[in-house]
Amino acid sequence: MKIFSASIVALLIIFQSIGFAATKNFSASGEYTMSDYDTQEIAEMRALDYARRNASEQAGIYLESYSRTVNLEFESDEIKTVANQNIKIVGEPKISRELLPGDVVKIRVDINTIIDTADLEAVLTKSDNERQHAVEQYESLKKLTIQLDEDTAELKRKIAALKDGEPDDEISAEQERLDREFLSKQMLEEFTTNFGTGDKIFAYDVTLIDKAIKLNPKNFQAYAFRSMRELFQYLDEIISIDGTSYNKFELKKLTLSIRELNKGILLAPDKEKPALLSALGLYYKLNGNNDEANKFFNEALAGYNRMIESDPNNTDFYIKRGDLYGNQLEDYDKALADYNKAIKLAPKNANIYKERSKLNQKLKNYSDALKDFQTYKKLAAKNFDASDYLNLGDIY
Repeated sequence: MKIFSASIVALLIIFQSIGFAATKNFSASGEYTMSDYDTQEIAEMRALDYARRNASEQAGIYLESYSRTVNLEFESDEIKTVANQNIKIVGEPKISRELLPGDVVKIRVDINTIIDTADLEAVLTKSDNERQHAVEQYESLKKLTIQLDEDTAELKRKIAALKDGEPDDEISAEQERLDREFLSKQMLEEFTTNFGTGDKIFAYDVTLIDKAIKLNPKNFQAYAFRSMRELFQYLDEIISIDGTSYNKFELKKLTLSIRELNKGILLAPDKEKPALLSALGLYYKLNGNNDEANKFFNEALAGYNRMIESDPNNTDFYIKRGDLYGNQLEDYDKALADYNKAIKLAPKNANIYKERSKLNQKLKNYSDALKDFQTYKKLAAKNFDASDYLNLGDIY
């Protein structure tokens, strides 16, 4: 049945591609003003990074327009993920330098890029888990990028306040730290490219993560990426075996690296910790250690509670806490309450209805499950695939 589902989706994409697939070129530029503490090489890389971000933003607008044209409905963050991870630079970047007053050098990089709509269509061949994981990676790196921009701007202000351009060891150390964090981020961005190619997450080049960690041992996203990559490899192996083999499969062979995930939890900001704690709890649950699993699930719950208390109108927090209640803690009433709240905040978010439908199936509220799944079908449009029809059949 898995092969049948994948074949149907692939066939649909082939027909769509024949009629509509196209490529689009974008030109973009990025600028970076150097200080006495910058190296030219990294300054050029920073300017190139700004140029690529500008091109990615243009590509996202184009892909969103394209998806509407061919009635392929994607979430906005999914389109941005594809644009960011699949835009390609064509030819060599053009680097120019301008000398500003005070002997300050401004680096400018001009690039030509291309995006292929087939990259967006290829997302339909991925599982829901892989699609969600790719978006989470993109969002995580976007937060890291914003923080680096803010830290760099603050350092520039400190440098501007120095008297007579005297060397400052503390500033030098801060510049070196930010350069290493920037290069580490670049490694992770390279790791997450080709989201739309159909490659498995666990097939991505893990050596890039190793390099990212070497550059910045405190990069919690790198540890989380590496542990999640191994988790997806394990899940793919589970899916590929039949029921009889599954009963004989030793869950202790799970390859998720607890050491890496624990490092990620220790280093992660408070808002990122609950998801990592939940993943760690899942590891113990799969290995039959329910006491240890519940300890981490409850720690994740406490984190989500604090996040909701500080931002009570954040839809994502309710969805994540609802998933934790429904899938890990098996507190279905509280999960239902969180999904209801999330739908009230974002009534057009298709995936919330799908998750609430699954929960209603567990509760044997089949009429409600059917109603939610039909709403999900309406909102998801062309993303509603063969596996969704199987789920709908299960409800009936």
